[in-house]
Amino acid sequence: MLDYFAHTTPEEAGIPSSAIEDFLDYATEFGIELHSLMVLRHGRVCAEGWWKPYSSNIAHPIASLTKSLTSIALGFAEQEGLLRLDERIIDIFPDKLPEHPSEYLKDVTIEHLLVMGYGQEEDPHGNQARNYGSDWMEKFLAQPLVYKPGTAFRYSDTGVNLLSALITRKSGVPMFEYLQSRLFAPLGMTLAFSNKMPDGAIDIAHGQTRFCTEDIAKFMQFVLNNGMWEGKQLLNKSWFERATAYQISTDEKAYTGQIDSQQGYGYFFWRCSFEDAFRGTGAFGQFGIILPKQDMVIVTTAGTKRMQWLLSGFFEKLISKTSENALPEDPQAAERLGKRLAALTLPALPAGRSPDFEEKLRSKYYIAKEPLNGMDALVDTYGYLENRTFKPITGLSFSFADDVLELGIDIGGKGETLSIGLRNDFRYSSFDGNLYAAVGRWRADWVFEAEIRNMVNFGAGRLLFRFDSGGMTLITDFTLILDSGSGAKAFCGENSSKNDIVKPSAMYRFLEGTEL
Repeated sequence: MLDYFAHTTPEEAGIPSSAIEDFLDYATEFGIELHSLMVLRHGRVCAEGWWKPYSSNIAHPIASLTKSLTSIALGFAEQEGLLRLDERIIDIFPDKLPEHPSEYLKDVTIEHLLVMGYGQEEDPHGNQARNYGSDWMEKFLAQPLVYKPGTAFRYSDTGVNLLSALITRKSGVPMFEYLQSRLFAPLGMTLAFSNKMPDGAIDIAHGQTRFCTEDIAKFMQFVLNNGMWEGKQLLNKSWFERATAYQISTDEKAYTGQIDSQQGYGYFFWRCSFEDAFRGTGAFGQFGIILPKQDMVIVTTAGTKRMQWLLSGFFEKLISKTSENALPEDPQAAERLGKRLAALTLPALPAGRSPDFEEKLRSKYYIAKEPLNGMDALVDTYGYLENRTFKPITGLSFSFADDVLELGIDIGGKGETLSIGLRNDFRYSSFDGNLYAAVGRWRADWVFEAEIRNMVNFGAGRLLFRFDSGGMTLITDFTLILDSGSGAKAFCGENSSKNDIVKPSAMYRFLEGTEL
């Protein structure tokens, strides 16, 4: 159910409207691409907004924030007597063990996996879940352990998925099905998308889920309430006292420049530098930040690598100015903020029309010299889609009308149309089960620029169409920083090069042809 929470003014919540505006200015100044923001104090929303083309009813990928849901699944399983945190992994998965388990492996418990203290040097699979084999558990348990379990924090997606397998083995159902009656239904949360490991039985628990912003806020408010929801104690308070507390030291060298990743780790929750704050974290700025002393929750969805900058902006610009008590009402400031939040939009390409060129291109057809690998070749930026579009793109056509370009796409032998706004506005299109938003302009003579977003991705494709006498050259790039160069390291720390995916720009050649 959308709009679940009651609303209040920032001042009544003890937050100056100007402080929220200062944070918005900060995010704009430092190029932090936010997709949504929700601020709750004392269980009421005092600020919320979505940057167009994103909206309240679009489920956004939350990446590793999913791990915090996994923590809660383990909490329910412990509460119901299905498991104990001191149980050894070798006793739970005897059929998945190597022939000669090491002494360190024999000591690994459920709790060691919960705190990322399994003992490996690094996760050999990282985020490449789609490339796992069906024997992924055997491969994970066979890797050498170099640290005594519980002594060294090493981030591991596969270890989280092993806990998902554990939930399934103990309860008889996949993890998200297990959470449905215990968490999702009572809170009114809708899991819009999840994925399975290659064995087809185990839910991927480290990421690859999507929720609307308000559903994330419900979950984080549930955590702030220590398991209480609408007067019922769904999960015992003791779990949250352990799960959100400092359980293991995080490696400062691995998180150079990221002060909020150096504060320690709980059961799939990160500690923060600001007072007693902690958070659930997903790649590219998916945050659920909890401030117990302020009785406050902040939720963001985003497409940025500047995650530490985003956290610092909250703590410096907003939280530090929050009062313990209500502030005098400031109707003018609240109204100004409300209008700004209602009008949020990602910076769209500035309008630029060229009637002469548009007339010459009208309904012209261009044949791809080599077929493109579907829409993913144009817009895929690390998103998790249930309807991936790998059908080959063999041709494009251009039809300019009024304030929109109707881009004809011959994909998989079928004609589709993508609307591209030409007046600094995103236009929406749906095909192949996916929703797209696009905006474009003439950048120069015979050079058309477009930004196309698949609305369940973190970022967007940036395209340049260069027309010439023999046809057209299409150059594609991406709005997210996904390489491991100096820029990403400056934003994310020296370890950013380890698992980042390099997404180089691509170039495609099209020849002028006859429309099919």
